Amino acid sequence: MKVLMYGWEFPPKISGGLGVACYSIVKELAKKNVEVSVVLPQSVDNFIDKKVSIIGCDTLEEVADTDYLKKLFNIDIKHVNFLTLLNPYISSSAYNQRLLLLKNKLKQGQLTTDEAVELKNITSGAEGSSSGSHVHHLTGKYDSNLFSDVLQYAVLAGALASVTEHDVIHVHDWLTVLAGVEAKKISHKPLVFHIHALEHDRSGDAIDVRIFAIEKYGMEQADKIVAVSEYTKNMIVQKYGIPPEKIEVIYNGTDIPDLPEEKLVKNKHYKMVLFLGRLAHQKGPQYFLQVAKKILERRKNVHFVVAGTGGLMPELVHYVANHRLGRYIHFTGFLDKRRVERLYRLADVYVMPSVSEPFGLSCLEALSHDVPVVISKQSGVSEVLSHAVRVDFWDIDEMANKILALLDYRALRKVSLENTSKELPKLTWEKTVLLLMRLYNLLIKKGEQK
Repeated sequence: MKVLMYGWEFPPKISGGLGVACYSIVKELAKKNVEVSVVLPQSVDNFIDKKVSIIGCDTLEEVADTDYLKKLFNIDIKHVNFLTLLNPYISSSAYNQRLLLLKNKLKQGQLTTDEAVELKNITSGAEGSSSGSHVHHLTGKYDSNLFSDVLQYAVLAGALASVTEHDVIHVHDWLTVLAGVEAKKISHKPLVFHIHALEHDRSGDAIDVRIFAIEKYGMEQADKIVAVSEYTKNMIVQKYGIPPEKIEVIYNGTDIPDLPEEKLVKNKHYKMVLFLGRLAHQKGPQYFLQVAKKILERRKNVHFVVAGTGGLMPELVHYVANHRLGRYIHFTGFLDKRRVERLYRLADVYVMPSVSEPFGLSCLEALSHDVPVVISKQSGVSEVLSHAVRVDFWDIDEMANKILALLDYRALRKVSLENTSKELPKLTWEKTVLLLMRLYNLLIKKGEQK
C-alpha cells in the first residue's frame, strides 16, 4: 500500500498537536510496511524509515507549471518562501513580535544561523521584486496573503500526484485539504480528510467564513472523513451538514515513554500545577489563571506553570501582574520535547481547561508520566478516559476544588491514576494506524470495483 499524505507541520518544526499526530501516524504506517510520501510546505530534516519520503514544497521548482503559477498568482515559484509564515496559529501581534525580536538580535550581533535564515525568509522580497514576492503580515483572521499561500501549496503539492505513486490520499486539516482535492482530480484516488480541529474550535462563533468554506468543500469532496472524537464528529454533522455515515471516528494515541534513569525530586514545600498548550482562547489558559487565583486566595504553597506560547500571552501576563500573582505563576514560553517531559515529571497535577478540544493529546502525555489530570468536559479525550477527573471549563470553583482534592488526598490521587492508567494501553498510535489502514483498504477496494 502507498499513501500520499499532505501535512502542514512536522517535527522538528511543530507548533501544536497536529505535527505530533502527523508524525506518529507516519511512523506507525512505516512499521506496517506502508510506503508514505509526506508533502509539507517546507523541507524538514527528519529521517523516519526508508519507506517514508518527505517532500518540501520549497524544493519544488520543476513539478508544477511555473508559467501557470506566474499567471495565476503573479509570483515566481523559485522565490516562494514557505518558512515561518505558513503557520495555522500565528496572529499579527505574534508575527510582529517575532520579526522585531529577530531584527533586534541582528542589531546586537546575537542572531544564530537558524534565526538568520528565518529572518531572511521573512523579509525576502519585502521591497517588491519583479517576481512579486512580498512579506505576509498575518492577522488573527488569517488575512488574504495566507490564503494565497494555501492556494499555491494546493497547486504545487497537488501536482505531485502525477509523479508520485499512491493508492490513497490522506490530508490533515483545512490548510492541506485543497491540495488533496487537486491530487484526487489528477489521480482519481480516494481522498481521506483527517479532522484534528475545526474553525469552530479555534474561533467559536466568530468563525472566519473563508476557512469554514474550505473545510466544508473539503468534506464534501472527500471520500471519507476521519474525526478524532465523537465530539468533533457531532460538530461536523451539526455545523457543516455532513451525513454522519461519511464520518469515521478514530481516536488519537500516545507513546508510553521510557522514563530516564535520572531522578527528579519534586519540591517538598510547594505543589506544582501545570498547563501546557497554545495560548489561545480555545485552550482556556485564561480559565487556568482564574483557577490559580482562586486557589492562591486559600493557600500559598502551590505554584502554577504555563508552558507554551500564543497570541494571548500579553493579556495573560497583564492579568498576573494586575493581581500581583507573579511570585506563584510562571510562564515558560515554547519548550522542546525534553523540557516538556521534565515538566510533566515535576508536576503534581495537569490541567486541560479547553473551551473546545477535539481530542487533547497533552492529557495522555501527562498520564503517561504518572501525573493525575483535570480535564474539560468539552474535550474529545474525555470520551475515552472515563475515570479522569472532569469539569466544565467555565466552572472555576469546581475546577479549583478538584485540583486541591488531587493535591491534598493521596488516596484520591492514587485511585485516579490507577484507573486512568488502565485505559492508556488501549490508546496507542498502533491502534490508530490499524484503523486507518482498514479504512484505506475499504476505500481502495471500493475504487477498484467502480
